[in-house]
Amino acid sequence: MKQLFKKQLPYYSGSLRWFSALRHLAHPVWLDSNGSARGRFDILAANPSTWFSCQDDNPLDFLHALREAQSAAKVSLTTDLPFCGGLIGLLSYRFGLQLEGLSEQSQNRDQAPSAEAGWYNWAIIQDHEKKICTFISLLGSRESERILDELLASDASEIQTFKLQQELAANLNWAEYQAALEAVNEYILDGDCYQINFSKRYQAPYSGDPKELYLRLREATKAPFSAYFSGTMGDTLSLSPERFVSLVGRKVMTQPIKGTAARSSDPKIDQLNAEQLRASAKDTAENLMIVDLLRNDFGRVCVPGSIKVPELFELQSFALVHHLVSTITGELEEAKDALDLLAAVFPGGSITGAPKHRAMEIIQELEPNQRDIYCGSIFYLSADGQLDSNILIRSLLCQQQQVYCWGGGGIVLDSTPESEWQEIDNKIGRLLTVLNQR
Repeated sequence: MKQLFKKQLPYYSGSLRWFSALRHLAHPVWLDSNGSARGRFDILAANPSTWFSCQDDNPLDFLHALREAQSAAKVSLTTDLPFCGGLIGLLSYRFGLQLEGLSEQSQNRDQAPSAEAGWYNWAIIQDHEKKICTFISLLGSRESERILDELLASDASEIQTFKLQQELAANLNWAEYQAALEAVNEYILDGDCYQINFSKRYQAPYSGDPKELYLRLREATKAPFSAYFSGTMGDTLSLSPERFVSLVGRKVMTQPIKGTAARSSDPKIDQLNAEQLRASAKDTAENLMIVDLLRNDFGRVCVPGSIKVPELFELQSFALVHHLVSTITGELEEAKDALDLLAAVFPGGSITGAPKHRAMEIIQELEPNQRDIYCGSIFYLSADGQLDSNILIRSLLCQQQQVYCWGGGGIVLDSTPESEWQEIDNKIGRLLTVLNQR
C-alpha cells in the first residue's frame, strides 16, 4: 500500500486563498461546500497526471480505464479525509444516453467528450467543521514539498471580470413551452410515463474569466454541492444543492430532490411557503416516484434487503429555495465497485423522470437542444475507494465564449405550465440575475 504524504496548511474559511493559488494550473477543480450547514469539506486540486475522455459511444470503455487507474493506486481506506488523491471528473447527460443505449439528436452532435476525468495526485482539503486544512498527496515527499512551495508562493492576481456581450436568449418561448408540456401530458395519459423532467436553455456570448463569475455565483447561492471544474468540454460552474450518489466503505447513499418552493425575506411568508411545500400532495407524489425509481436502480448493485429510506420528504431550506429531499441507502455488493454503482444509477432519476428509459426518450424528442453538462454529474473517486457526486442542476457551462444555463422541473399530470414556468424562475432566477450584471 502507498504511503500518503500529509501536511497541515493554514485554514481559510472560504477556501478562496487556495483557489487563487491553483486556478492558473491545468484543469483546476474546486469541490465546494460553499459555507453551507450541510457541507463540511472543500476539495481543491489541479495538474492531473492523466486525463481520460469518452469520445465515442462506448461508455463502458471509459469506465474500464478509470477502474484500471483506480486499481493501480493501492491505497487503503482512510477515515479522516474524503479524498486522498484520485479521480475527479464530469459525466455529461449524453454519457447517460450512451449508458441507456439512446442516440443523441443528430443535429446537436459535436466533438466534445461525453465524459472526462483527471487523475489528481494531490489535493488541498479544507475541513470546515474542524477548521483544519490539509495538503495530501500520493507522490513522494520531495515532489510533494516542491508542489507545496509553488502553491504557497503563488499570489492572488486579479481575475478578468466576466461580462455578457448580449442578453441571454431562451431556446423556448412561452407558447413553445406550453406546447411541450401539453405533449408531456399526452404521453402521461397514454401510459408512457408518470413524470418527465423538462427543461429550457439560456445562451449568450461572453467575455472575461468564468472563474470570476463562479466567485459571484457561489456567494449568491450558498449551495452545498457547488463545484468549479475546468475540462476540455469547457468550464463548468455548478451551484448545485443536490447530492447524486456517495459510497463510503460499502454504504451507498443518494439524496434526490423533488419539490421546490421560493424563499421569502418575510419570515411569515417564508414559513408559509415551506409548510405548503411539505403539505403538497403533488410534490410528495413526484418525490415518491423518484424514490421508487432510485430504489430500483440501487437494486442492480446492492445486497438484497439492504435498501432503506431513512428520510422521506425531508424539508431542507437553502439560500434561495425550500426543497423536499429524500435519502435512500443500501449496501454495495462485494463483487461491485464505485464505478459499477455510477453506471447502474446514472443519470439521476430526479432529473429524468419515471420510468427512466422512456422518460429519456421523450426528453430527447421534446427538448430542442442537447443538455451538455446539465443533469450530469461532477464526481470524485478517491484512491482509497470513497465516492461522492452531485447532480448538475443550477449549473452553467462556459464553452468557446458562449455561456449556457438550464432550468427545469418534473412534470406530472396535474402540473400547470404557469406553475412550472414560475418554478424555473424560483430555481435559477438568481443565477440569471447575477449573469446579467454588467
